[in-house]
Amino acid sequence: MGLFDAAKDFVTDPENIAKAKELATDENVDMAAGKLRELAPEQADGAIDGLADQAKAWGGDEGAEAGERGGREGDRENRGN
Repeated sequence: MGLFDAAKDFVTDPENIAKAKELATDENVDMAAGKLRELAPEQADGAIDGLADQAKAWGGDEGAEAGERGGREGDRENRGN
């Protein structure tokens, strides 16, 4: 089994998918997106926001609405620190 096959098996394993959905809470997605916004150029913000929205929808967190972004204002201020 090659590396590609091992990776494919890992990401398609139902137990791994369930674990990923558990970790894909809106809070975790917002935290990861905020960190990416700090590190990425400003032009990437739209793509980061879109991916965060998709991750929230996929994770299925019931409590938040799509498009909600926590802590975004502070991300710009923290760039370069």
